[in-house]
Amino acid sequence: MKSINLDGTTFIEEIQNVFARDLQSNIQQTKEKIEDNAEGMRNTLKEAYLKQGKWVNANTNKSRSWWDKKVLNPIVKQRNRARRLMLLTRSDEANKCYQQWQQIFKTKVKEFKINHWREFLATNGPNHSFDAFRFTKTRASGEVHPLRNLEGKLTNDKQEKDDLFFKMFSQAGTPIEETEEPTVIANQTQTFQFEKITTDKLCINIKQLPNKKSPGPDLIPNELIKIACNLIIDKLTYLFNNFLATGHFLTPWKRASTIIIQKTHKSDYSDPSTYRPIALLNTLSKLFERILNNQIMYWAHKTGAISEGHFGGRKARNIEEAMILLDSWIKEKWRKAIIHSFLQTRHMELKLDDFVSQMKLLERGLPQGSPLSVTLYLLYNSELIGDKTDTNESDQLYIGYINDVTHLVAADTTLEATRDMENLVRWTVE
Repeated sequence: MKSINLDGTTFIEEIQNVFARDLQSNIQQTKEKIEDNAEGMRNTLKEAYLKQGKWVNANTNKSRSWWDKKVLNPIVKQRNRARRLMLLTRSDEANKCYQQWQQIFKTKVKEFKINHWREFLATNGPNHSFDAFRFTKTRASGEVHPLRNLEGKLTNDKQEKDDLFFKMFSQAGTPIEETEEPTVIANQTQTFQFEKITTDKLCINIKQLPNKKSPGPDLIPNELIKIACNLIIDKLTYLFNNFLATGHFLTPWKRASTIIIQKTHKSDYSDPSTYRPIALLNTLSKLFERILNNQIMYWAHKTGAISEGHFGGRKARNIEEAMILLDSWIKEKWRKAIIHSFLQTRHMELKLDDFVSQMKLLERGLPQGSPLSVTLYLLYNSELIGDKTDTNESDQLYIGYINDVTHLVAADTTLEATRDMENLVRWTVE
């Protein structure tokens, strides 16, 4: 495929033809009208993008810098010549000649790669150790082997594979209880309210969107949102604020395309648990969730709603605050308004090679890849850590990292340590 760049000017012109009319942004619309407007924006961006045709960006930084033209090019030339002779004559002698040149080529390539890698490590030192790990770690494969069904038999039927994967990925955790009443908040001054989204805040978040991220069902890359930012900023701000005013989370934004990849270093890939789901969410949805997440995190840090013991999924840690605020907030927001709508009636489809399953209802869990999910989970499980901080003074240490929580105790004897740990277990159950 020829490497060309997206024609940003043409892309903008295509959008302008649709967004020619002014929006009455001061009028709050119904949920149905908001759905139509959001779907119209998605279709406009998608169609303008698809009119560009297929395109890729050439990245010269990823060229084979270890390649030595003076040494390898003549070898490749001789190898290709020997291969053509082998194909023409079909003789054992020609085949042996080709195999010799092929072996010479492989040996030289391996030698140059090793030398280049050693030079990289010697030049950059420990500051680039993460780069070294990133380039040498085992790559996950997207191949799905025949799976063992509930009867213990291997199946290669894609519909049956889809059912097995969906059952495993969608039934972890506990279903949301809509009938549960929220606890009364003691300190009403610290209740949370979403603030109106401004165009400046939205523009900042658009500029911070990462490039080269796979889009979800809407097929809109982040780069397109950045290109069209000045043109769509007012309409997006208007739509997002209507979402907050109505407490309605768009139905199409609750759908995810899920890619299946193998977990590395597994001996048997007939077990669905040896695969990892990668959810691809709608781009505009993630932008909206990013803004909501920023507001929630600001409130959480300001009030201390997230435990001091949490290390993952946040930029900084705050001092301990009353945990009753956490419990009452998460239960209240779980059952109503925008957070409630965000969590309810979410769907996913599974992609296995060229097979795409039907959208299926998810009855539990948080959407993978959403900017909101980590924050909501931190708020949800902070009570497991409580008000214990990461100090050396206490004989008990609680550490949380996203969805993992570790409880440690120290004592003079094994009996005392066992007793303290049993008390901790009873406390977590209660």
